[in-house]
Amino acid sequence: MRTHNLKNFSVRIALLIASIFLVFSLGSFFPNQFTKYRIQSQIENERIELAKKVNLFEPEFEYHSELQFITAVENCINHLNFLIPRDKRVPTEIIVAQAVLESHWGQSRFALEGNNILGIHTWNFNEPHLKPLNIDNPTYALKKYETKCLCVKDYLKHINNHPAYQKFRELRKIMIKNNDMNVMLLAKHLNKYASDTLYVQKVIETIKKVRNIKKQLTP
Repeated sequence: MRTHNLKNFSVRIALLIASIFLVFSLGSFFPNQFTKYRIQSQIENERIELAKKVNLFEPEFEYHSELQFITAVENCINHLNFLIPRDKRVPTEIIVAQAVLESHWGQSRFALEGNNILGIHTWNFNEPHLKPLNIDNPTYALKKYETKCLCVKDYLKHINNHPAYQKFRELRKIMIKNNDMNVMLLAKHLNKYASDTLYVQKVIETIKKVRNIKKQLTP
């Protein structure tokens, strides 16, 4: 496993360096913002195809503290981001904050028994699931995953396809084109993710909390 992790790290670094070099090189010859965006998208797609071919392995997802949980989620997101285009990504801070809220720092029953750290529901009881224990005859359950990283992958698919997040996707597209990602503003379009009317406020507060934890505890 350690050999696989080292291989993954080396491949990611090589791909990142190659992408940065090409973007800067081509960008210097094409100063138009639209042209640069198109070139970057083309390079991004080529890098993704290359990443798929080398068969990158998921990073280990181990944690025994709040900071370790943050790092584990971030590592998973970084891994997945190598496999999807930029315009399909969700800002890391938003995913981490939601994972903290939905799984209680990875300590919830659904996180520990089902690797579900993002509160993803299912109404199909034929697929692996865990039913809530505090509801009699529930009509829904939470999905079970083989790994927590697969849960994050499913979350990305959900955000990128469900009609409830159309405004989220539209604003994200504008922010990416303008190279001005505002996670606090973008998070406001997650109001349909949970029934809690204060959910967006809690996500924003958790983003700030995670920032403080990383600032205080990261060496």
